[in-house]
Amino acid sequence: KEEVKQAAERVRARIAYHASARPYTPIMAATGWEEVVGRLHALSVEGKWQEMGKEVSDQMLDDFAIIGEYDEVAGKIKERFAGLVDEVAPDFVTVRPMPAEIERRIIEELKA
Repeated sequence: KEEVKQAAERVRARIAYHASARPYTPIMAATGWEEVVGRLHALSVEGKWQEMGKEVSDQMLDDFAIIGEYDEVAGKIKERFAGLVDEVAPDFVTVRPMPAEIERRIIEELKA
């Protein structure tokens, strides 16, 4: 569980980085997170990269990412996107490199 928390913080920082860029404002507005763009952009201009992740709430993290143990991820992706998409390109953010056999298993679960 600790590794999942650490990986989630990496994802949180990534979301903050992208959301701080003004070209992402329409995406943030469409998802209800437009107000955070200004704060994140200001922090990025000030070079406060370490502080930016604090602006990404747990709800925002949940809105933009699937967080879970290896055996949960495929099911969570399917649950969230069932009937909405026919293709996904997962970007697995992990603390340690994901074993290839686990990545293959997740991909196979997504195909089923």
